[in-house]
Amino acid sequence: MGDARVLVGRYQLGEVLGQGGMGVVHRGVDLRLERPVAVKLVRPDVAEGGTQKERFLREAKRTAQLRHPGIVEVYDFGQTEKGEAFFVMELLDGESLSSRVRREGRLPESLAVHIATQICAALAVAHDAGIVHRDLKPANVLLVRSGADDARVKIVDFGVAKKLGGGTQLTESGMLVGTVDYMAPEQIRGDEIDGRVDVYALGAMLTAMLTGRPPFEADNVATIVHNHLSVTPRSVRERVPGISPALEAIVGRCLFKDPASRFATMSELEAALVGALEGKVPAAAPGRAPLPARPPSSEREIELDDDGPNVRLELEEVERPLARPHPSRSATTAPAALALEPTSPALAAPAEHRPRRAAPAPAWIERLAVLPIAVSKRIVGYALVALVIARVFFRPSAVVTVTLVAAAALGGALLWARHRVERGARG
Repeated sequence: MGDARVLVGRYQLGEVLGQGGMGVVHRGVDLRLERPVAVKLVRPDVAEGGTQKERFLREAKRTAQLRHPGIVEVYDFGQTEKGEAFFVMELLDGESLSSRVRREGRLPESLAVHIATQICAALAVAHDAGIVHRDLKPANVLLVRSGADDARVKIVDFGVAKKLGGGTQLTESGMLVGTVDYMAPEQIRGDEIDGRVDVYALGAMLTAMLTGRPPFEADNVATIVHNHLSVTPRSVRERVPGISPALEAIVGRCLFKDPASRFATMSELEAALVGALEGKVPAAAPGRAPLPARPPSSEREIELDDDGPNVRLELEEVERPLARPHPSRSATTAPAALALEPTSPALAAPAEHRPRRAAPAPAWIERLAVLPIAVSKRIVGYALVALVIARVFFRPSAVVTVTLVAAAALGGALLWARHRVERGARG
């Protein structure tokens, strides 16, 4: 694909400016109107997929419906003579928010609020039109240079946006759509969603702007997914003590697991952010309280038989199995005068009607039961989630697939062995 290529006799392609999951963005020229433009062309490796092409064209249509200074303007869209989908949009001069945060580490409160309020105003228009972005993240927010203000926001990439209340379902069942670092719990679970998933994502983005890091970081996607579903993140003031209590309260409310506890709309969040600059702490959420902070837990490194990163597991407190009676201890050591009352129908029943006691587990099963049940369950869960995500997003090699399946099988074997040993111990 050379620089001289012209689409539909009108749009001349130039250098590649960037690329994403579905499209490649070129600098271009509208030969008819003689103006610079950006042209997003469907990637060659997804051009053959009808669903992907339909999603690509849907992005163009959805974005073209939205009119707001904070949303990139779409001029035209269609298909080339070769059947490739494309759309033409305004050419922007600036950098992504992700690049800005990487370069500066973290942003001043006033700048973070300035950026976030613009995002709120733009997405309020999208939500009013029934469109939820679903992939809001720093890479999809451009900071456009405009005179002295180098932080004028433009939101791009509505490729996975959802039209509420109807439309064709273009996402495969069980497929995660979005970016897990900024994805709301209900979106991960596949529940019905509304604009509050974007509120959650903006709370995660504010965390990244104020602290330099997203709410959760891990070496693998499965752990990040688990944390979004179950773990309360550290507050931004705990990470950076100088952050104001008002902004801490806003970010915390955005990141509640329960959507009912978050800000109901982008306009409500925008008003709270403006108030934070004046030191006003927002009112408490009407919904459920946030999950309690998880107490410090021990960590164990479990190395799998592959070349990938270690899987870090957080070990929770689990009920200890009943200890097997020691052979040297005699039942007659109890006081003779102590009369034991039956505590269950099984104990009260005649001996011939009592349930059969489980036999002690063989020695080889005891050697296999090396981990608590909770840890074995996590190995199985992480391996299966990682396998699903890898198959959906990354097209893994056979070696990676076999490794993840083997890890799930190993976790299942450890789980079965632990159950067998504990059942034998309880008799």
